[in-house]
Amino acid sequence: MKQSLGAFLGLWIVCVCLLFPSRASAEDSETFQRISKDYPKQKKACEFGGTLNCLEAGKIIERVSLNLASRHYAEGCSGGLLESCFRLGLMKELEGNMSLALPLFYKACNGGFGGSCFWLGLVFVKMGKIDEALESHRLGCEWGEMHSCALAGGLLNRRGDFKQGMELQKKACDFGSVLGCGMLAGTLRKQGSHKESKQYSRKACKLGDAAECKNK
Repeated sequence: MKQSLGAFLGLWIVCVCLLFPSRASAEDSETFQRISKDYPKQKKACEFGGTLNCLEAGKIIERVSLNLASRHYAEGCSGGLLESCFRLGLMKELEGNMSLALPLFYKACNGGFGGSCFWLGLVFVKMGKIDEALESHRLGCEWGEMHSCALAGGLLNRRGDFKQGMELQKKACDFGSVLGCGMLAGTLRKQGSHKESKQYSRKACKLGDAAECKNK
């Protein structure tokens, strides 16, 4: 289990980097242009009740001000936009305030935002709460978050439920999840099904999994 937890934590770090790229400086021309031109428009529309505009304003300004981003995400969340609730949860997590972050993740996940279920599953793995992680990923999978299908499958495999676990990994792979293809290829290799594993290694490779390119 230590190895599997390490793999999930590695994925968690990758996801953090994808969600929060390096905060740009004012000298970054593209970022400066978005902040100087796009942000005021989105901010004004947000103030007039546009919840989607609040979300977009937050995404633009978070590159330079997490406090302003949090304010816009809070406005979007109050307006019922689940992605804003999720991203506000991320802000609270970055602040180290998990007591505020978790309810926001739950709200977005239970409301149907699969990305929040996926993230919540990663958080629970980091906390060592595997049952809760599996429940979150299963719900994310139901909402159409294919990476959650893949990770739920991985957790089920580690419990010995290979039938259901591999079915979820295959579902994820069939819908374009690089995690699903790579994890299924690895499971099949461990079971000695090398010919079939190569099939999924090729799929994972095409989707960008460099490690699986070596196994195709």
